[in-house]
Amino acid sequence: MSHYPDYAPVRKLVTGRRAQPTGLFPSVKNGRGMEYESSGERFGFWQAEVETRVRHYFEQPFMLKWIEAGKRREYTPDRLEERTSGWTVIEMKYSAEKKFDADYTRKLEVASALLAKIGMRFEVDTAERIKTSPGFPAIEEIVYSASFVVDQFERVEVAEYLKRRETSSVGELAELLGGGVDGRARLLSLVPRRVIALELDGEVKIDTPVSLAEVGLGYVS
Repeated sequence: MSHYPDYAPVRKLVTGRRAQPTGLFPSVKNGRGMEYESSGERFGFWQAEVETRVRHYFEQPFMLKWIEAGKRREYTPDRLEERTSGWTVIEMKYSAEKKFDADYTRKLEVASALLAKIGMRFEVDTAERIKTSPGFPAIEEIVYSASFVVDQFERVEVAEYLKRRETSSVGELAELLGGGVDGRARLLSLVPRRVIALELDGEVKIDTPVSLAEVGLGYVS
């Protein structure tokens, strides 16, 4: 396996030469811009950004190389996630309807087997699944709220409030942070920071339950 320090992308972003959208996604969770080369990769970043089980994630993190039937083979994953349960490699597609050809399918099979030997899971996901999932409205709102600022004192205040009650609601905690649209957005910005966790199974409502996530637990342990 060939990789760069800290899983920097092994391929540099090329813009203006491809029909697919390319750009940088501003990741609060990772503290830097994440390079994407398709809308599928971008929506994958959105999901990883808001899932509290994902501690960090990396784009095109390394290149696998092997010899098969005398032919040199290479595979660069779209994304690597450090989850609370371990490491997972993600191959992103836009739609499940567009099938991989036989050669690429074989490449993914071998890559999956090689990754399993070093303790990494392998998954294929699609932007279409993410966009049509019941939780997409919540994912979208949290991503758009991520840039709002909540200082350290307020983060501890939210964590202590939740510790005393074990669970609370979006409406209740938004009031704790000033209320209104800003209070709600500031609260949701704590999701990618892994201070709080929400169930991503529908729109975020005022009575949506909120619980402490791993970083939040660290404030009150």
